[in-house]
Amino acid sequence: MAAPLRLVPKIITVDRDRFRMRVWKMHGRTYQKEVAYHIAVGAEGHATPAGLYIVDNKSRTPDWRAPNSDWVAVE
Repeated sequence: MAAPLRLVPKIITVDRDRFRMRVWKMHGRTYQKEVAYHIAVGAEGHATPAGLYIVDNKSRTPDWRAPNSDWVAVE
């Protein structure tokens, strides 16, 4: 039997078929939609993976470098 999910202050859901991301915020013991965005998902052959993911570490200024690839804009 899987462990129950812990209650978290915010949840993000992604609807890949409708290209929508929604942010849900905890209000009391229920979640209410806080905001929704139109999004892009993985290109053909690079599908956005389905599943349940938990963010346990995040940064406002991540140490990320653009890869040397054709899709990266030249600055």
